Amino acid sequence: MDLWFYFLLTPESTEEEALEELASYGLLYPSLLEDAETGEKTLCAVADPSLFPSSWKHIVSYTPIEQTEISWRQQWDTFSPYFKDGVAKIPLSDFLPDSKETLTLLPGPGFGDLSHPTTTLSLKLLAEMAPNQTLIDLGCGSGILGLAALKWGAHFVYSLDIDPEALKHTLENAIENDLQDRIFLSTSLPTLLENIPTLLVMNMTFGDQKQALKSLSFSPDVWVISGILEEQKEAYLDWAEERGLKLQSYLAQDGWIACIFIKTQKAQ
Repeated sequence: MDLWFYFLLTPESTEEEALEELASYGLLYPSLLEDAETGEKTLCAVADPSLFPSSWKHIVSYTPIEQTEISWRQQWDTFSPYFKDGVAKIPLSDFLPDSKETLTLLPGPGFGDLSHPTTTLSLKLLAEMAPNQTLIDLGCGSGILGLAALKWGAHFVYSLDIDPEALKHTLENAIENDLQDRIFLSTSLPTLLENIPTLLVMNMTFGDQKQALKSLSFSPDVWVISGILEEQKEAYLDWAEERGLKLQSYLAQDGWIACIFIKTQKAQ
């Protein structure tokens, strides 16, 4: 699970060296803080602790940050390319050229402000798959993927997340876009979906995906997946094939990939 952390640099390390090391472990939202009195430098970032190495070269220590310490408006203002005057106004034509829709997102703790390429990749693949679909947005974060899908003609979205703050953030964004009647928010999935054709959208690291999928008792028909590092591609494709998934297409950007899979007869 991705969390906010403070990272303390070793005295002999530069900020660039530390950032490069952290980037290799899925660093998100990198920010450098410096104490004006002591000169002590600390990195603030989002990361998946399960991917941390047993020892660091440029990091002395790391500690989780309480969400209450974070100004979400400041973070979105700093990192989201669409954020202005307190909201992110996202023209969905950036991902589907013929779309005339705009998605509005409020700042908050849910991942998905379009500062990271995995969200962009997900939207590009989802754009033409969404119409007439029933979606399962597993790890919904800010709700960006499910809400964009609704704007593109999806029937309904089941937005799932283990973080109640993320679910609250998704609901706020659904209300902002007048889509609250077309989503279901929960930490678990209703069993009634087992007999309904569904599209799964999931944007999280490989390790987090394996954990999150334990909450599903069936295999959706179509999978739009992102959050996979390019060097993990072959291992991921092997894992997907074992689950009975056939690769239909994929995109790559800045060292990350996103894929569309179709369920086969042997899907578990």
